[in-house]
Amino acid sequence: PRLVGWITLGVLLALTALAYARVRRLLRPLDQIRDGAQRFGRGDFSQPIRDTSTDEIGQLASHLNSVSQQLHSLFSTRQQLTALEERNRLARDLHDSVKQQAFAISMNLGTAQLLWEKNPQEARAKLQTAIELANQTQHELTSLIQTLRPAQLESQTLLPALREHLQTWEAQTKILTLY
Repeated sequence: PRLVGWITLGVLLALTALAYARVRRLLRPLDQIRDGAQRFGRGDFSQPIRDTSTDEIGQLASHLNSVSQQLHSLFSTRQQLTALEERNRLARDLHDSVKQQAFAISMNLGTAQLLWEKNPQEARAKLQTAIELANQTQHELTSLIQTLRPAQLESQTLLPALREHLQTWEAQTKILTLY
């Protein structure tokens, strides 16, 4: 009877160890899938889920890797479209303001040149208008360039750069901010 008890205990321990090993073998791929899904959820598609088994868990890992690649492709396409939209917006801004101002400067200078001999006073007025338009154009180009990449961020952290940018903006627009 005592021997049977020891044998039973041994068998139970062996079965418990075997069950633990099988559960661990099942949980390891599930842990990898969980970790991979968390990475994918954060937008990190650099490391696929590594499970080459052909069972259901391996197939799930394969499908998640496929979805990950598709999401990565969609995000890349979205970034490219966003950059294209920004370029188009800048092109519209340049066309709507700077290009038209440059045309107006050219027209005023041409008119001043024609009037120079006949009506010097009117020619000077056209030159003054051209100077004002050139200054306005320079101001708008500076604003567009700063919008693209504020130079302050190259030498400062974000908070001081934002404060400086707000001060410059207040000076240019005469609009006070609360910061």
